Amino acid sequence: MKKILCTMFFIILSITLNAQDITKTNPDKSFSKNNDWFFEGSVAFTVGTQSYVGVTPLIGYKISPNFHSGATLSYFHFWDNTYDNNPRESDVFGGSIVFRWLPVREFFLQFEPAVYSYKVYSDATTYENKAVTFLFIGAGYNYYLNPNMFLTFQTKIDLLGDSGSPYANSWHPFFNAGIGFSL
Repeated sequence: MKKILCTMFFIILSITLNAQDITKTNPDKSFSKNNDWFFEGSVAFTVGTQSYVGVTPLIGYKISPNFHSGATLSYFHFWDNTYDNNPRESDVFGGSIVFRWLPVREFFLQFEPAVYSYKVYSDATTYENKAVTFLFIGAGYNYYLNPNMFLTFQTKIDLLGDSGSPYANSWHPFFNAGIGFSL
């Protein structure tokens, strides 16, 4: 019995020593030249009198470890229940250019000029499709699952308040959550 226990002890000890071998190193590849491109796909939602749900893929480039830029294309489905007797719906298409500053790897500040095509109503039933401009600023957090894959969470606000925007007369935060990959 002692021989079996001693053998088990040495096997467990040798496995632990192997796991703590400091001669093997794994270089951090998160900002190497091989993966400067990244892809994010996020879903966005807002719930309230004016609500939407949408998807936004982003393709970006890491200019440096602290500065990233990219471009998005977006699709949203929008509901406006401001007028109880005539709720409005719209399919929204658009895109943006994204500039991010990452003071630390997980946290970022974002500047994002954007244009989206909305149905802009002039009265209860008359509308026209218009390109509406936005100028978003925001912040976000990347939770890294491994060096090349992360979950991203962000919030942003529109500084312009364009007259065609459904959010023109109110401060309205936008929330996104998604997943990203370094390519």
